[in-house]
Amino acid sequence: MRSWLYRKAERYDKMLSWLHGDTVGRRFGLIASIVGEGQRVLDLGAGTCRLAAFLHPSCRYIGAELNPTFRAHAEARGIETIELNVFDFDRYPTDVDVLVAGDLLHHLIPNVGDFLRGIGRLKIPRIVVCESYPYGASVLTRILGPILDNDGINNLPARIRHHLFDEFTERRLRDEMTAALADREARFELLSERSEPGKEKRGWDTMVASFMRREKKA
Repeated sequence: MRSWLYRKAERYDKMLSWLHGDTVGRRFGLIASIVGEGQRVLDLGAGTCRLAAFLHPSCRYIGAELNPTFRAHAEARGIETIELNVFDFDRYPTDVDVLVAGDLLHHLIPNVGDFLRGIGRLKIPRIVVCESYPYGASVLTRILGPILDNDGINNLPARIRHHLFDEFTERRLRDEMTAALADREARFELLSERSEPGKEKRGWDTMVASFMRREKKA
């Protein structure tokens, strides 16, 4: 059963803003700058499709989301959405220039590698992956976090074990994504909520990674 956080779109958006503050807008702005103008964008695990408001008006946006409440909230704002399981790679729209996976990887545990390799095989020119991860979280937070963030779709016990014993770090994210998307040119940027990096004991960092498909030489 999904947590109360995923039952109302407005509640979800407020909690996201409360947790991450202005980093939410910064991450969407950075993704939008990477996307550029006139692009066809597929946003996987789009949530309430907040990214759409940050993209250039010349872009076409499609939000792929399994939560019907979130899709309805986005469609009421005139945003195009589709119901799509992110592992159904054969069902992805084919006319896409940029694929975005924003704060999606932690939901896919323990199948993150399968997902990254799957999207890497697609002919989509650019892939943008954005993932937030905590630092200095207590054991209680590591247990309660996944429960609060339970989308009702993915493997909750595996996610709790991950948060307790195998949490994402900047190094691990770089290594996993680079290994799975090795045939693409990579660029990484880090957004930190720490006013002085390394000083605060607890908080969040956000990695935004862009992977561009290499042109095959004749």
